[in-house]
Amino acid sequence: MKSFKIYFILMMILILSIDGKEIYKIGLGGSVPFLINENNPKGVIIDIWQEMKYILIRENPNLIFEEIYYNNIKNFLDDLNQQKIDFACGSISVTTERFDQFEFSYPIYEARLGIVSPVSQFQILNFIKIFNKNVLFVPFIFFLLLVLIGTILWKYEKEKNPDFQKEPIKSIGNGIWLAIVTFTTVVYGDLAPKTLKGRILLSLWMILAMVFASSLTASIASALTLLQLTSPKVESVNDLYNKRVLTIKGSSSEVFIKNYTNRLFYKNQLKEALEELDQKPHLYDAFVYDYPILKYNIKINQYSNLKLIPVPEFSEYYACAFKKSNYNKFLPKINKSILILKENKTITKIYKKWNIE
Repeated sequence: MKSFKIYFILMMILILSIDGKEIYKIGLGGSVPFLINENNPKGVIIDIWQEMKYILIRENPNLIFEEIYYNNIKNFLDDLNQQKIDFACGSISVTTERFDQFEFSYPIYEARLGIVSPVSQFQILNFIKIFNKNVLFVPFIFFLLLVLIGTILWKYEKEKNPDFQKEPIKSIGNGIWLAIVTFTTVVYGDLAPKTLKGRILLSLWMILAMVFASSLTASIASALTLLQLTSPKVESVNDLYNKRVLTIKGSSSEVFIKNYTNRLFYKNQLKEALEELDQKPHLYDAFVYDYPILKYNIKINQYSNLKLIPVPEFSEYYACAFKKSNYNKFLPKINKSILILKENKTITKIYKKWNIE
């Protein structure tokens, strides 16, 4: 009986303590940097919400908020749809599909899409591609010319030149050797043409050799220069046509990409997609997602083999979301707090703090 009285008293204290209070469950989350670490939460949306909460409680001290954190947008919106939370704030893109399900606040952030593409680096396959059949064809022609010059020299010199009066293979070999030393301008003096035709032939070969050497040097220099250059597989939106593109399932970027290619590949997490693209660039051409989130993660994780390209043709808005059936007088309060943060530049300072301005 005594324990029942204690329990009853505690319950009464609890009831009295929350009497007149408005309790809301709010979901906060999104990808890094909007939410970093669910266990010790920090990030863009945490800073924005702390400022919003201060304004809301200042105007109505009876407000109580229970924060729940999500790093997965799908789980985030599923819980909101099932009314496990009252409203949600984070990197929630306002799309036509979501607009049919939820009511949205004023935007808390305007984002662009970004394209991440692997940058070509020096590899043996790249070397072979650059040193293509046209470049490799030059040494082959050079070898044929040496054999041709050596054979013609043997024909011209075999009557009057002892060095060319041996068996044909050795004599042609001497002709090739003489053509080589003439080409390289290294004259050993061990061989020389004795006939007029032989001298005319080597004179022409000297002139041709200078032109040939210049062309060969230019071809090699160009190939080596190209090897030092790095360029992404995709450099603009127009390059996405029929490309192999990664994205996050259910994201706003998925809708955008379908206008360019049907070769889509999905990942559940941002980090997983970036690591896949960085480590296996031969499997994918690009990863399309929200620009500020990509920018932050590429910088923090130092993905040196990935290049980020903004997509100015497409922009989207992040906002707080309410289940339509939960639409009530609280949404205008959220909107007012967002406007205050924008007018006093607090929200801009938060953007700069997290390098997403």
